[in-house]
Amino acid sequence: MRAPDIAEMTLRVSGRARTAETPLGPVEHAEAGDGPVLLSLHPTMGGWDTGLGMAAAFWSNGWRVIAPSRPGYLGTPAGTGGDPARQADRMAALLDALAIDSCAVVGHCAGGIVGYELAARHPDRVTSLVLISTPTAPDIGVSPGVLRVAMTRPMLAMLMRRDRALLGSSVEDAARRMIGDDSTLGETVVERLARRVAADPSRAAYVTSVWGRRTVRSPERFPGARLDAFEAWDVLEDPPLASVGCPTLVIHGGAEPLGVAHAERAAARIPDTELRVIPQGSHHALWVSDDAAAQQAFALDWVRSHPSG
Repeated sequence: MRAPDIAEMTLRVSGRARTAETPLGPVEHAEAGDGPVLLSLHPTMGGWDTGLGMAAAFWSNGWRVIAPSRPGYLGTPAGTGGDPARQADRMAALLDALAIDSCAVVGHCAGGIVGYELAARHPDRVTSLVLISTPTAPDIGVSPGVLRVAMTRPMLAMLMRRDRALLGSSVEDAARRMIGDDSTLGETVVERLARRVAADPSRAAYVTSVWGRRTVRSPERFPGARLDAFEAWDVLEDPPLASVGCPTLVIHGGAEPLGVAHAERAAARIPDTELRVIPQGSHHALWVSDDAAAQQAFALDWVRSHPSG
């Protein structure tokens, strides 16, 4: 499996996006690669750029990746499409605008919620689904009160300034913060892993050009982040997992704050599911764990085994 380095990843996520006009509103998106189609749905504080970055294993290895900015992010206005169900409908409208009948879908965290809504609401459009660290219940390890404070514009701006400064210091410093914030790993383990991540061109590229990309044009991501935080709760009370009819791969870090129970719930309720827990993995385990290359190769081969439209 070919993996891009920091220079190639930076070039991709710093490129240009375009906008598709749909009956449900405009959708900003970017593409990379050639081959069967995969729709990449970014997490909170993301956009088309982070969507391209998290799907690098696909566009580097024979796939055409479509990476939209979900409603409220960058060039896609929130409009009336804030909750996951309406976001899923807008993603289906994007596929219509691009003349794509069906495709594979991968979603990380909040993007995964939109992914399983898309598969449930538009079953003919999704040939296979990969859910990475995706919530399936309201218990996400953060109380509603704390979430309300964390998602204010001043708090989001402060966090992005902090992360930007860490990136300016060193990849190791940024990796330490990223893994420490998004895992239950002890401080010594985080320190050692951060050093190994910084020394690996592929894993370092994820830190700088995907996680770090959140700090670029961050105010244009705040509306979407707030939608993710406050519009998903009703869906998470009763997510439509049993209505997902396509083959589904569920990937979850074993040491991330979003407990493994979320992944186990998806595996128990989605009829055709394979569950893959990465031991001692953080929220970003697929990209920064010590066996990240093997984990991504597994996901790539798994999706290849389920033909895409």
